[in-house]
Amino acid sequence: MKYRIIWIRCYPKREAKRRLKNPEKEKILIIIDYTKFRRYIQEGKLEIIGDRRYRLKI
Repeated sequence: MKYRIIWIRCYPKREAKRRLKNPEKEKILIIIDYTKFRRYIQEGKLEIIGDRRYRLKI
């Protein structure tokens, strides 16, 4: 005789909290991340393997 196990979630699913960011601050953070990304590529610390695949050399 086979039994089927049914899992019931006892706690309600909570969504992740996300504070609204200041658009100017968010734009600055994106620019900083982009410049770091480009600098790591130029220094040879970051290697692009393919689409969405990278290798970080530490």
